[in-house]
Amino acid sequence: VHSLTRALYVIAALRHPPPPGWMDVILNHLLHRMPQMQGPQLACTMWALACLRHMPSQQWLSAALLRAEHCVRSFDTGTSVASMLWAVAAQRCAPPGAWMEHFLAQVQRRLHVCNLQALANIGWALATLRYRPCPAWTAAFVRAVLRRFREGARSSSLQPPGSAGLLIPVHNSSSSRGRQWGQGQLGLLAGSSSSSSS
Repeated sequence: VHSLTRALYVIAALRHPPPPGWMDVILNHLLHRMPQMQGPQLACTMWALACLRHMPSQQWLSAALLRAEHCVRSFDTGTSVASMLWAVAAQRCAPPGAWMEHFLAQVQRRLHVCNLQALANIGWALATLRYRPCPAWTAAFVRAVLRRFREGARSSSLQPPGSAGLLIPVHNSSSSRGRQWGQGQLGLLAGSSSSSSS
């Protein structure tokens, strides 16, 4: 499983389209090995599929989301939670609210290790999915963003990560609701920033 997910990652990172039929063979194999996959492998696979703009079958996506829910604690890095959420949004998976709530609980546990790149992609994913987290989660997310800015991480964390992380691009949501959500977060950031400085 690890070798296949890494192969998918390399192909996606190089933006090299695989031969016809190759993806179906790989995804069929991974479908049968899904119970063995852990968070980082799922995130890597989903990210690669989104970057290659390859839409797997509904059966495959459902199995991947179910596995992610079962092994949610294995998404143990900021990169893995952000990559998975970004890929889910990029593939327009529209998972049920219960899945989002469960996965975002793990995202919240990992916010302290997310760099600005990961936080930006989490925000974009939520706007694209048109999902509004609870106020407590949003407050924790805003605090994480402010903390990164205060640490002066702007110059380092927005650079493409090396071998330890996936290349997760930031996208702009074209939906008006997505823009409204983003503007709301900017408002929260501005308000928190001004109150902390006073």
